Amino acid sequence: MELILLAVPYVRGDALFKPKNAPSILESNAMFVSLQQYLTKKGYRVANIDQHDMAEADHIVFVDAVISDPWFKQFRSRRKELKARASLLIIDAPVVNAFQHTKRVLRLFDRVLTWDPHADQQKFFKYLFPNVILTTDPFKVPYAKKKFLGMVNANKLSLYQKELYSERKNAALFFEQQPEGIDVYGNGWNERPPFLYVMMHAGYRSPYLLERVLHGDFSPFVRLWQHVFNTRPLLKNTVKGRAEGSCVDVYATYKFAICFENARDIPGYATEKLFNCLNARCVPIYWGDREMERHVPKNCYIDRRSFASNHELYTFLKNIDKKTYETYIKNINAFLKKAKNGPFSLRSFCKTFYDGLICG
Repeated sequence: MELILLAVPYVRGDALFKPKNAPSILESNAMFVSLQQYLTKKGYRVANIDQHDMAEADHIVFVDAVISDPWFKQFRSRRKELKARASLLIIDAPVVNAFQHTKRVLRLFDRVLTWDPHADQQKFFKYLFPNVILTTDPFKVPYAKKKFLGMVNANKLSLYQKELYSERKNAALFFEQQPEGIDVYGNGWNERPPFLYVMMHAGYRSPYLLERVLHGDFSPFVRLWQHVFNTRPLLKNTVKGRAEGSCVDVYATYKFAICFENARDIPGYATEKLFNCLNARCVPIYWGDREMERHVPKNCYIDRRSFASNHELYTFLKNIDKKTYETYIKNINAFLKKAKNGPFSLRSFCKTFYDGLICG
């Protein structure tokens, strides 16, 4: 029976396969629970990378390659001696983890599962981010009891050109000044970040910073300064701290949600954020992959790109009455029923994972 070792950054032991101890990168670890079940039925043993020596494995699959992860460091040092097929499942975009998108890292792997639509289907295979899909509304929060607008994200920094972290902050700063307000959940909103982390990130992005300076663009340095010294704090009433329960639990109590990916206009790149809102029957204000409408009907969400400013967006939201809002929810319900066994489902992901990385 062949052994598959999964390596998720900083997640150790059986925690990978226990829903109550989810990896921080995901809303839950349903992906890994489903993978273990699927691959076990196919006749494989599946374990976390810290439970066996790498030399015992027939397959080693890294879920994102993180430069500081001890297991990835060990893998790099032992790569030539290992007989296992080595694969990489890419979740994070360059805005979060540019390291794993470099040629020197990709050369370490025999196969790569990626959201990039240009995958060659030989070494690189395309997938869509898997989601638990709730075909029925488990919350049933009445329209009248829903609050206006919420957001669940940590306050982060990126000097990547297409980042949307700063746009989340801009939206929060604008909407907190409106009568309806906004509730923001997550860490770091009114705190100074660890200085070492910021400097490491700036150092890694130094070629980009130099390029922008040569073009007379100092906006990345402005973002860096604002983040380091928290020069634009949110109101105390806006920040709600860490969300209790899942993002879906939180979003179920709101009419609308700021649903911005970590970066915009990266073909194929989408995370769990949109489906968190849809599962909660909360209408997402989405900004991310411009091709999302190919997969999710536009009548299920509000496209932030359609508005020139947050003020224009706010005017649109204020004019959505109960009947119009309930039409959005009706559209979401119809889509989720169709999506149950579609390309965003856990079942579809498991098959794609097996066909691309394990089989053949």
